[in-house]
Amino acid sequence: VLFLNAPCTTKATSTWEKIKSGIELFAEVIVGKQLRTSTVNRGIQVIGAGFPRTGTKSIEKALTMQGHYIYDLRSTLQHNHQDRWVKAGREWKEKKETTELESLVRDIEELGFTATLDTPGYMLATPIAKIRPNAKVLLSVRDSPEVWFRSFRFIIELLDIVFFCRPWKWVVGDIYDFTCTMFDIIGDDMPPPEPLEYPQHLSRPVPWYETIHTHTVKNFEEPLISTYLSHQKELIKEVPAKNVLVFNVKQGWEPWIHFFEIDPQDPMVLEDFPHVNERKTLLTVRSILSVIGMIWPFLLVGLISLIVKMLLGLVNLVRKATKSKVKTTKSKVKTT
Repeated sequence: VLFLNAPCTTKATSTWEKIKSGIELFAEVIVGKQLRTSTVNRGIQVIGAGFPRTGTKSIEKALTMQGHYIYDLRSTLQHNHQDRWVKAGREWKEKKETTELESLVRDIEELGFTATLDTPGYMLATPIAKIRPNAKVLLSVRDSPEVWFRSFRFIIELLDIVFFCRPWKWVVGDIYDFTCTMFDIIGDDMPPPEPLEYPQHLSRPVPWYETIHTHTVKNFEEPLISTYLSHQKELIKEVPAKNVLVFNVKQGWEPWIHFFEIDPQDPMVLEDFPHVNERKTLLTVRSILSVIGMIWPFLLVGLISLIVKMLLGLVNLVRKATKSKVKTTKSKVKTT
């Protein structure tokens, strides 16, 4: 396994880029769509094996700069692959078979994707690596399991507003159930997740808007860390070492250059390694979502009022035009 202790070369991007990245994170959960950046069908070349909150958004940016087309949760939702992932996961977990997964990977490749990353692909990174033995496996990690859990807890508590609170839970549908089902498949000793419900965990100041007063993810630290470590251990054991890079985004481009055989003078790697998805940015976007969630009925009423006003204005214009035409016709008749 290639794990180089390179110095940190990561640098924050501009304020606008930070905000844009944060908005994109929430948009991908709510909308579930991703723009294609590559038109060449090369098959799956990179398998992202790292858990969420291990720098996967920065890694996505770097892979995109290399010309890869990324398959992740957005793509899963966009192509309605949720049930197929669940079936493939259970088949692997219970029988160590990959029939459904092989079919799914072929379909993903036919859509033009060249890399898998984040949920749900990382959950089945080991069998995908067996299906595509020539692909490079990118196992992203944090400084320690405890550091990872704190970051994971942060993002879960941040996203809980989307999964459990009105009005956003009316928009995202069954994303939470899908991710929990997949996590239950890969987790050996994971207790069933505890949904956040009103009034035990949620406050409802108005009928259309809810906030969270009690989170439950803190109760899962030990099993989550255990799953995080066992996932890494299994992958390192099962996948040839030459195909695996254990990577911390703090290392920057140096291990990336060696692993992906990139020219050190390539303009891409002469710049700082991408750094996106920062805490302050996400907190800002969370605040924006909260404000929108509180006032959306008023925005909707305002929009409807504007549309009605425009329609009434159009009707009045038509009436005036019709009256003018009638007057002109009567005038012509009188003249005749």
